[in-house]
Amino acid sequence: MSGTLATIVEEAEKYNVHNPAITLVGNVSSLYEKLNWFEKKYLHGRYAWIVKTAPGAGRFASELREYGAEVLEYPRYTIEWENKEFPEIPETIEQILFHSPDSVRIFFQALKHAGKDIRSISCSLGSESRRTNDELKNYGIIPAFLEGLQPQQIFHAGPQEKLKSLPDKTAGKWLTHTIERSASAEEVAGHIFEEEYINTVILPSAQSVAVLAEELKRAGVKSRSWLKQREIICFGPATEKALRENGWYSNKTLDEPDIAHLIQALHYI
Repeated sequence: MSGTLATIVEEAEKYNVHNPAITLVGNVSSLYEKLNWFEKKYLHGRYAWIVKTAPGAGRFASELREYGAEVLEYPRYTIEWENKEFPEIPETIEQILFHSPDSVRIFFQALKHAGKDIRSISCSLGSESRRTNDELKNYGIIPAFLEGLQPQQIFHAGPQEKLKSLPDKTAGKWLTHTIERSASAEEVAGHIFEEEYINTVILPSAQSVAVLAEELKRAGVKSRSWLKQREIICFGPATEKALRENGWYSNKTLDEPDIAHLIQALHYI
C-alpha cells in the first residue's frame, strides 16, 4: 500500500492497516514495488483466529502463514501432569483407549520411568481421534480401535475433561493430565476483541464452538454482531451443527478437514 501524506490515512483505512506495521517515508518508499513480495502471497490480508481446544501448536497455522495469512492460535493452555506412576492395567483389558495426543506422550514417559517394555502390554492401543492416532504412530504403534468391546474391556487414559464424561462401569480410568487456560491469555484476548484486525474465525471441531462461545462471553462482546462481521469456517458438519445450535452460521464448511481445502476456502470466501 502506498500514498502521499494527503492520502495515506484514507489508504490505511481502506486496507484495514493495524499495528504492527512498517511505514516507509521518502525516497526509500520507491522500493515498495520491488519489495512487496509478501503482499503478493495467496492469503495476504487474511487475519485468522484458529479457536484452540488443546495445548500445543495446531496442524495448519504454520502452513497458512507460509501462504501469507496472519494466524492467531487462541486460547493458550498449560498442561499439568497428574500421574507419574505407570497405571495398573487389569489382565482382562483388551484395549487402552487414549483421549488426547498428550496422554500418549505421558503414557510412554511413565512406561519409561517404570522401566517397563512396551512388549509387556498385551492389549491393543488406540483412540477415536486422528491426531491421537498419529501420536501413537510416532512411537511405532499401529493404532487400532476395536469395535464390539464391553466397557469392562476398555482402559481409558486421558485428561480430566475427557474422563469425567465416561460411564463409571468402565474397567479403568487413568488421569494423565489436566488442561488449564493460560493466565497470559487475557492479553491476547485484548488483541482479538479490542482491535479489529481479525477478519476470519476458524473452528476445527464442535468443541471449539463451545470455546468460542466462552471466550466471547468472557470478553463481554455481543457475539452475534461480532461474528456477523467476520468470515467463519467450520471443519465438517458436526462443527457446523454446533455453530447453528448457538444461533451462528458459517460462511464455509469444509468437505475435508485438510490444509488444501482450508487454503482454498480462505482464498475464495
